[in-house]
Amino acid sequence: RFAGNPAEGKRLLVDSKRELDRAVSLDANNVNILAMRAVTLYMAGKYWQNADLPPGSWEAVIQDLEKSKRLIRPDRMAKLSVHARGEIYTEIAAAYTRLGRQAKAREAWEQVVQQVPGSDYAQRATAALQVLSNAPTATGKEASGL
Repeated sequence: RFAGNPAEGKRLLVDSKRELDRAVSLDANNVNILAMRAVTLYMAGKYWQNADLPPGSWEAVIQDLEKSKRLIRPDRMAKLSVHARGEIYTEIAAAYTRLGRQAKAREAWEQVVQQVPGSDYAQRATAALQVLSNAPTATGKEASGL
């Protein structure tokens, strides 16, 4: 129904973010709600350019997943499945990468390797770190556009 209609898709994405923001405002410490907003925005970001995403989307991914990590606590994080840990850490790293924040992206990709060594997530992180190592660095601020 919406194939070939990017304007309608963008409208629905903006509406979705507004509803997810409302859900977070109603229960800001619910890991399931935080994760739902983060994964929804992350998945949208896989298919949309930054300029077409609702403002603050990548920042919300980072904030939601960092808060989720704090709420889950390190002792419980270590017991989560490789998939759950890999998704959380990879989505944070990808968000920093999409924001062009190279230093934070590098730190986050290194966390992926540390948290889920030997996994597909770690392989993706290693590839991302290689790209970051070859990327030119902006003078005075982090480069954008990765």
